[in-house]
Amino acid sequence: MDKRTFSDQDQLMFAELSGDRNSVHVNALEARRTSFGRQIVRGVHLVLWSLETLLVKPSRLTKLRVTFAGAVGVGEAVECRVVHTDGNATTLELESRGVTCCSVDTEVADPIEGESVLSGAPPRQTPRVVEPSDVEKAKGELDLLYDHAGTEGCCARAINDCHPVRSRSCLTCPPLRYHDLY
Repeated sequence: MDKRTFSDQDQLMFAELSGDRNSVHVNALEARRTSFGRQIVRGVHLVLWSLETLLVKPSRLTKLRVTFAGAVGVGEAVECRVVHTDGNATTLELESRGVTCCSVDTEVADPIEGESVLSGAPPRQTPRVVEPSDVEKAKGELDLLYDHAGTEGCCARAINDCHPVRSRSCLTCPPLRYHDLY
């Protein structure tokens, strides 16, 4: 379907847009010291590109499920191809170096009459704190939302305490909280 090679410049531009300056994505030298052994493309960057290749007309994305099975290195060719289509449902696979690194399952619908395709941020939801005992035997899926308001602490401080060398590349962020979606 479509083929692309992500460059170092792509990674720097995406870092500027997203605020994600993790060295595994933007610093080839430091990325060599990670478990990937090389600078890699952000998974979300791959997914957005795959959606761009799929959605050639304005559409409403009604389902998105992504499975990552491997990484794509900066400078490596990646191919996005349709592997299954059934009505409005499509499954895409991204392949690099002969290996499927990502699977993207989507469902789309036409925009509702008068609805803007880009309708803005979802409504704010109240976080629910979940204890480990609440989810010990849980099965299935749980959506996570990121809540900036009223959070204390920072994952970067915790990482710095355990791994001072790695903390240089960690983003400063408050903890994730589980949210009820219904």
